[in-house]
Amino acid sequence: MALSRFFAPHRAARAVVSGLTIRTEGWCYLGVISFVFVGALIRDINLLMLLFGMLAGPLVYSVWYGWFALRRVEARRVLPSQVHAGEPFEVAIELTNHRRWFGVWAIVVGDAIQKVGGRVAPRDAGVMFFYVAAGKTLRMSYQAQLMERGDYEFGPLTVSTRFPLGLFRRSLSVGNTETLIVWPRLGRLQNQTRALARHAEQFSHQQQRERGLVEGDFYGVRDWRAGDSRRWIHWRTSARMGELMVRQFERSRTPDLVVLVDLWLPAQASIEDVENVELATSFAGTLVADACRKGGAQITLGIACQENRVLRGSTTSKLYEAALDALAAASAIHADRLHELFLQVAPLQKPGARAILITTRAADPAQSAALAAVAPDGRARQWLSQMTTFTTSASELPEYFLAE
Repeated sequence: MALSRFFAPHRAARAVVSGLTIRTEGWCYLGVISFVFVGALIRDINLLMLLFGMLAGPLVYSVWYGWFALRRVEARRVLPSQVHAGEPFEVAIELTNHRRWFGVWAIVVGDAIQKVGGRVAPRDAGVMFFYVAAGKTLRMSYQAQLMERGDYEFGPLTVSTRFPLGLFRRSLSVGNTETLIVWPRLGRLQNQTRALARHAEQFSHQQQRERGLVEGDFYGVRDWRAGDSRRWIHWRTSARMGELMVRQFERSRTPDLVVLVDLWLPAQASIEDVENVELATSFAGTLVADACRKGGAQITLGIACQENRVLRGSTTSKLYEAALDALAAASAIHADRLHELFLQVAPLQKPGARAILITTRAADPAQSAALAAVAPDGRARQWLSQMTTFTTSASELPEYFLAE
């Protein structure tokens, strides 16, 4: 994770911890005035006592100002709504001075970032507000880049100041932690993948013609019109209405898409094995994003992981966000959960669906046959027979997908 300060910064915060820290410069300053004070007492020199009083004034003011400056200020954080792994983003910090009089100087707002469940120590970031006038709110931001997908915890915020002399640091810890979901890194689909998609679409339309089906889903009935096929007549409704009624279909431009992601790890996982898991989530996320951009289809995303996830719906932004959230939270596992996932997904599919399996295991020609053996019905075996399998460890994967 790379962090850097960036000038350009929301959620109410409540102070939970405050403290006063003496800096190295402060200890040196205390040593000097202590020496002057002791010398004034021993030698009974009034000028040294006067000098001690002059030196003690800035010391007392520094302690008082830290308490005064942080007493009526409020810090808030604004996280972005969407972040992909490896993508730089800005975290906004907003500082409000609630006083009617008197501005505050040199206020530093620090933040901490840590991956939930991670073993790496939290990383620090922050911004500095040089001056905030009374009754005003200023915004600044710092830039961050999170290289791994998953949940990250931000906070708590720490508001501090060392103004005016830098001898003491008065700080206030603000207990407002927030969680940010970092989505998998998206890549680029190659021409080979798009050619496979066109072939699957042509095959789907050909199957529908062979079976005498219409390109679409039945959703109602309407009056008979010249040119309508007799196969479309809805006889039960026609008998009830006393006139011919035909089935009406909703035209579908693209076949449904089924993406199965097998996040399997060996018992002794290497760095390459972990990278293959990240590559699988990136590939699946890119396929879903591409399908949602095109629209006009139903998407089913199944993830074989520590806790199997199945999502299904139309190509909308809501499904896209839910799919990326699921891929971000998915954890690889050594156990074989693919067969269980297939039994969950297969009953939901229709003939002609385009099926893609993305697995982290080495290519296994018998895998499709093994899945077909547990297929609940012939319809599921039919779309499974057309399933395209991609192995993230295969050398030919860059011909279909490139991670960016």
